[in-house]
Amino acid sequence: MLGGLGNPSMPEYSLGYIYLPAVVGITTTSFFTSKLGANATAKLPVTTLKKGFAVLLIAIAINMFLKIREIMNQYLTLPHFDPTIFTLGDSNIGLRWYGLMYLLGFIFARWLAVRCASRPNSGWTVDQVDTLLFNGFMGVFIGGRVGDVFFYNLDRFLQEPLYLFRVWEGGMSFHGGLIGVIVAMIWTSYSQKRSFLANSRFLLRL
Repeated sequence: MLGGLGNPSMPEYSLGYIYLPAVVGITTTSFFTSKLGANATAKLPVTTLKKGFAVLLIAIAINMFLKIREIMNQYLTLPHFDPTIFTLGDSNIGLRWYGLMYLLGFIFARWLAVRCASRPNSGWTVDQVDTLLFNGFMGVFIGGRVGDVFFYNLDRFLQEPLYLFRVWEGGMSFHGGLIGVIVAMIWTSYSQKRSFLANSRFLLRL
């Protein structure tokens, strides 16, 4: 938020990178519709909820894909700082801030997931949790990398196909990672014979 203060490229009524009309709209809508949504969820069949949730996630991913370039070009100005913490000698291989955040996030998610699974009558075992998280993490990495290459660097990939595997050069897309996680959750639900909604509910706790 602070990095966007005084940024002339942000739309009117913004506080830094936060668009205040959107915050007010989301908060107001959530306040008045939360009870209605809870009542509707309690009455709808599980199968309907599962399909509706899957369609919603896919629709969000598609919408982000269609609008991300417009948003990036018109509104979003990222702060500029050195993303590298250190490198090995003169190579481009090293530790970067976003990689460190991924690592810390995954470690904390695993710790919290094991705690949730260890509660009485949780319906989960540690092995099931590890499988779920591993597949989800792989979905983030593979989907994020493939999304960045195909959405933003397709021309370079067509000229240098091995660029897809040069992950040390950076390049991860959020919407690609989101699609990857959705695919991973669908596969995990099938392999564990557990509903997609049940797996999604567990992840939402994290």
